[in-house]
Amino acid sequence: DATIRALDVAATAAKAYLATLDTTPVGATATLAELRSRLDVGMADTGVAAERVVADLVAATAGGLNGIASGRLFAWVNGGALPAALATDWLVSAWDQNAGLTAVSPAASVVEEIAGAWLKDVLGLPATASFALTTGCQMAHATCLAAAHRAAMTVSASYMPVDADAREAVDWTPEWSRRARGFTVYAALRELGRDGVATLIDRCCVHAAALAHGIAALPGATLIGGPGLNQALISFGDNTDAVIARINAGGEAFFGATTWRGRRAMRVCVINWRTSEADVARAIAAVAAAL
Repeated sequence: DATIRALDVAATAAKAYLATLDTTPVGATATLAELRSRLDVGMADTGVAAERVVADLVAATAGGLNGIASGRLFAWVNGGALPAALATDWLVSAWDQNAGLTAVSPAASVVEEIAGAWLKDVLGLPATASFALTTGCQMAHATCLAAAHRAAMTVSASYMPVDADAREAVDWTPEWSRRARGFTVYAALRELGRDGVATLIDRCCVHAAALAHGIAALPGATLIGGPGLNQALISFGDNTDAVIARINAGGEAFFGATTWRGRRAMRVCVINWRTSEADVARAIAAVAAAL
């Protein structure tokens, strides 16, 4: 079966990628020109076998992926998929569900209802609070702004049956065609448990503080923001952007730049469950080597 063969190729490649996160450069090493030359193979008149498409894509993107799944990428609030969440997200693609309406996917509707209740509980929010699982941060912003203005977000049509006993997700977010992320949220919360959520948050905050203070102790580095929660800002004066570029080129860690109160700064953002004390030590050493 073509689908099974393609899935096998993808699973093998995914496992190989995850197995090398600690030994490969965190930042992408391929240039845009290299990626374009590999990927732009032309739109053929005839199709290509599914497993070959997947294998070719893996080969063509080599060196073009930032190690967002790594424990040493500190540039943005990205990455950190838990094992159960990652595996469940594969299932979400295989199940191919639209989570907008209960009639379209009863299981997606119920699992989102339960995951939302668990999130409110673990965050100490009122059980009566509303919630929505969006496809990303920007849609979360739009949803919250609409809610703040008491704007109606529901949509209805004669071909969209509504179950009076169900929580219709389309009533709580503007998105109608929506990936069933409730499954992955449910899986992550079950894997962690209440104590695991607290431990994960605490650990990210501890690592962020250790990373910030460790870097700030280096010659030429100044802590100008934080550490607060899992974030901090470090300045290297007029050399900030150049230092960040050297760190990222080294491959041992990856940071991003920002401007805060008129000063260029390096962001320190710890968000990944994989980040360990060893990762923090490697990152501090990478910064020291770049100075």
